[in-house]
Amino acid sequence: MNIKGPLLINFHERKIYNRKSFKIFILLIFTFLGIFYLIYSTLFSIFPSQNHHSYLPFFFHPFSSNHHGTFHGKREFIKQKILAKFYNKYCNKNYESYVAKKDYLEKSKEIFKLCSNSKNSFYNDDDDKNYLGTTVFSENIFNKQPYISNGYIGSRLTNLGQGFAFDQSSPGNYQYEQNPDSFSNGWPLFNKRFSGAFIAGFYNLQYRTPGVNFPELLDIGYESVLSAIPQFTTLNIKYNDLILNPELTKPNEISNYSQIMSLNNAIVQTSFIWQDALKVSFETFAHRSISTLALVSLNITNLIHNETHLEIIDNLNFNTSQRCDLEELGYKKKENSIYMVVTPNNLPYSFASIYSSWDYQHTIDITNQKHTKLKKPKVNYSIQNNQSVNKVLYINLKPYESLSLNKYVGIVSSDYEKLDISSDYESLLKSTKEQLNQIKKKVESHIDSWNKVLNGIKIEVPSDGLLTLSARSSLFHLLVNTREDSKGVTSALPVSGLSSDSYGGMVFWDTDIWMIPGLLPFAPEHAKALTYYRYFTFEQAKRNAKYYDSPGSVYPWTSGRFGNCTATGPCVDYEYHINIAISLSMWKVFLSGAGDLNYLEEVAWPIIKNSANFLSAYVKYNETLKQYTTFNLTDPDEYADFIDNGAYTNAGISTLMKWALLIASESLLNKTEEINPKWLSIVGNMYIPKSEYNITLEYDGMNSSVLIKQADVVLSTYPLEDFDIDIEQGLRDMHYYTEKQADAGPAMTFPVFSIISSRLSKKGCSSQSFLKKSSYPYIRLPFGQFSEQSNDDYLINGGTQPAFPFLTANGGLIQAITYGLPGIRFGYIINPNGDFQRVLKFDPISLPILPEGVIIKGFKYLGQLLDIIITNEEAIILHNGDLDSNIENGDTILIEVEERNFNKGLYELNSGDEFIVPLFFPEKNINGSISECFPILNLSDGKYGDVANSANDGDNSTSWQPINDQEAKLIIDLENYLQIHKVIINWGNRPAEYLNVSIIDGEINEEIDEIQREFKGKKENEFEEILVEISRNDKLIIENCKINISHPYDAEEFGKVQLMPDNITEINIEEMSIRSRFIIVGVKGNLNGDYDRRGCTIAEISII
Repeated sequence: MNIKGPLLINFHERKIYNRKSFKIFILLIFTFLGIFYLIYSTLFSIFPSQNHHSYLPFFFHPFSSNHHGTFHGKREFIKQKILAKFYNKYCNKNYESYVAKKDYLEKSKEIFKLCSNSKNSFYNDDDDKNYLGTTVFSENIFNKQPYISNGYIGSRLTNLGQGFAFDQSSPGNYQYEQNPDSFSNGWPLFNKRFSGAFIAGFYNLQYRTPGVNFPELLDIGYESVLSAIPQFTTLNIKYNDLILNPELTKPNEISNYSQIMSLNNAIVQTSFIWQDALKVSFETFAHRSISTLALVSLNITNLIHNETHLEIIDNLNFNTSQRCDLEELGYKKKENSIYMVVTPNNLPYSFASIYSSWDYQHTIDITNQKHTKLKKPKVNYSIQNNQSVNKVLYINLKPYESLSLNKYVGIVSSDYEKLDISSDYESLLKSTKEQLNQIKKKVESHIDSWNKVLNGIKIEVPSDGLLTLSARSSLFHLLVNTREDSKGVTSALPVSGLSSDSYGGMVFWDTDIWMIPGLLPFAPEHAKALTYYRYFTFEQAKRNAKYYDSPGSVYPWTSGRFGNCTATGPCVDYEYHINIAISLSMWKVFLSGAGDLNYLEEVAWPIIKNSANFLSAYVKYNETLKQYTTFNLTDPDEYADFIDNGAYTNAGISTLMKWALLIASESLLNKTEEINPKWLSIVGNMYIPKSEYNITLEYDGMNSSVLIKQADVVLSTYPLEDFDIDIEQGLRDMHYYTEKQADAGPAMTFPVFSIISSRLSKKGCSSQSFLKKSSYPYIRLPFGQFSEQSNDDYLINGGTQPAFPFLTANGGLIQAITYGLPGIRFGYIINPNGDFQRVLKFDPISLPILPEGVIIKGFKYLGQLLDIIITNEEAIILHNGDLDSNIENGDTILIEVEERNFNKGLYELNSGDEFIVPLFFPEKNINGSISECFPILNLSDGKYGDVANSANDGDNSTSWQPINDQEAKLIIDLENYLQIHKVIINWGNRPAEYLNVSIIDGEINEEIDEIQREFKGKKENEFEEILVEISRNDKLIIENCKINISHPYDAEEFGKVQLMPDNITEINIEEMSIRSRFIIVGVKGNLNGDYDRRGCTIAEISII
């Protein structure tokens, strides 16, 4: 390259200066220095350092005495900064950026507006994403932790995405030393909550649990509780004498934090920067189709400009297990593995083997974006105190280099049905290793397996993002804790699945009556597999009956490995209705088509028949009543023990006899069955106690002061739809017991009320307010898990340490949406020729609270795939074709539209058909109401578990109650500017002292959701100020109206079990010529004057 004109004279040769050339030289020097400085400034703005000036050449900070090396070192630093930018752009594709998470935080605020503790939680609801997460590194606490599971193995995950920790915080923010009970997982273990690891069916044997129901039964049978195996996800990091460990790491050590749980593939991703030096990412999952495999992937990047020494520690620590005995531990250097074998307490013939291996073959070379093999770094193996085994990788990372490490864990128990192994643990260990060797090349199949499980499944409530999330997460939590091929004891599904030992990990009726029906429409094989656990314990159930000199079989209230009668799970004198629940689940599996005639004959029928025989021997005939009665039992309401004639139990016994007679007599079996004559005598002839005012009594002698723990009497309407209860009777019972439910009741109660309201209510929209009440108070962010209680603080909720996650609630919510709103039931008819035929009952209702309806896709029935869509005017069933149907009618299904629909009747639906019926529209509760079922929002806190929609849902038995007797406010959106003539308030039996009603006058463009956003997080005393910000034309139309009691308290009347008259206030404002869209109702105090400092109840607000 030729440059004309000398820029610099060679002084040694010519000793002559060229003034023009010298000026050009000086100009270029300063230009170069300016550009150099700009480059540095730009780099530091993008990649800030703790000491920016320390990296500048000395002439940019002449007063600094620390120059940090030579110009060569500075050039190397610039190179590393450029490489870091390259890394962030091209090499970090496993996780979305922290900035992107902030975007989702903003988008999620609208969905989470009615959830407590939603700050910094986010939800990406795109169908191809569908994940939940948080950007806050919290102390370990159960209701903010994700988990992994595949229905065989599971583990709750810490805030680091791996490892073990006891809870470090509790609901109510108590310290452990201050209140250890707040850290307890409750009855029956009362152990401190922890991030445990579990295997399906890995139950122990122990004399007793800390909590029991009947201590006098301790000697008749030992308990069997789920054992927690050693935590298998642990992968710690040591750096500068610090260890990245979930029990030791403090929040100030972590930045740029993100933890995500995918609802599409059950992968949990946790990423953060540790010590401002290392970018760390963990990806953890339990393989969907390879049940014995878990994987923890680690990616770690050196963010500082010095070479860094790290130690990666794979650890199996027996001390992270509970209720186990250690059999063997060790390592195999040649196989790059560590292992541990444990047995559940007192069961030496049962084993579980954990075998952990890893590969770390590649590190990212950012300069050419290639993977480079590591040069056999040092690995050390050790055993500590014969309790823990470690494998440590020693590695040096240059600036901005990354290490990728995959930890593969094979976990197999001797109960696993797919292994052919001997009873010794050496054989089990060998089988575990073989399983691991088989799967190393199949990790990518995990996502494919999830895609197959979720193929075509979708539940959407377009107008309510939180209900959509609740439905999707509920289905996910049921799917992730089950599998289609489970058998024997490994098909046991505890209340909290495989991520917690809540309720001792034992199996209750929750699985049979809540979870299985919830799974049936979307994963019928998963649902059917769960019933095999009851078949597994069936022989013991027959032995239980024999022990009590009874025929047939009887199941205990709680079950573990054996299904024997215990002090936590009595077989008699307690909750006999569990036998009905088990039979009901199997009957529904058959009616839905998940089970064929062989399933009915070989699995369901033996249990239904023997349960019927046991209960027919249990009941007693009352000569006076001329009906059969029961005695000394507990109905689902566990607040009432040792009662006689539990209404639900008696209804269930009658229904069970009906099923037994139907199966035995309608040629559903390939053999002739002898019919027990007592079945015929009992069916339809069980005594159901009633009050003189025709309210079904929960039990003999029940009085009006009753407080109900959970849904009880109403269960006779659903799920016992085969118990032919009169519609008017069902309505009376629903209205009466709505008001009797305990505030602190469990989360599966109100889904039942939602379903029953959908089926029976002739007025209003409480099916939808109950639906919201089933979800909003119980869902916990950031990971969309349901709690058993609406408030997790046991000092506030009545003393219950909630089960978590509460899969029972997930099953209930799915049933409320899937069966309730569209009125779907798995039914049957007897043809004129006497043949039995399965039908799908259809009874859809209008959904004014959910104005865009509901979309249910991937509904499976009789081997067919259906979509069910409810719009504002009609309901649609789309028949999308045949799955692998072996049902008697091929791809033809029968739809029975119920009586109240204009298109009632029986219809055939074939593949490709579209079936459309009009909706049933309930009447208005009060004629002329313009506010019933319209959007409403509480601007003040309500009682735990309440939702504002209960105040205008057209159902006088539902209500909203302020949390205290201070001023509280609700706002209603009429959605149009309308003339207002009258305000009617139904107070129920707890009127307010004062009423205020105001309007927002004028033409306002803001929707109620925007008003709500304005109020979110504000204090009550800021109410008027915020309204002024929205519109300066607000107007008080009713001020401090003193309420008169229309129906004063009468002790004699309140002592009767009857529907009580309501206190109603009616104010005529027609002469004021009021016209508005937004109505604000303010209440204060309560006229009951009792010790309860909560506010009044608002059963119904009607604007006329």
